[in-house]
Amino acid sequence: MVTDRDIVCKGLADDGFDSRTATARDVMTTGIHCCREDDDLAKAMRHMEELKIRRLPVINKSMRMVGILSVGDVGQSAPRELVSEYVKSVSAHHH
Repeated sequence: MVTDRDIVCKGLADDGFDSRTATARDVMTTGIHCCREDDDLAKAMRHMEELKIRRLPVINKSMRMVGILSVGDVGQSAPRELVSEYVKSVSAHHH
């Protein structure tokens, strides 16, 4: 996955980075982490919290990506206490 944070932290912040020749592989986050579209939201949030990530690809039964679950999505749907703990955990990782 490539996020805006990857582009800034692993790309633009590097003195030798040349955006004209860079590839997605140069800045991507390695490893494939995802959840299924029918996973319980709390389970998906725990997975995001454990990985200290703010976005999680969502796949269907055919293993095709059908969307991305983001912190913003979670904030609108999950119980307040669950969101609060998640945000504290993930935000602490980025300070």
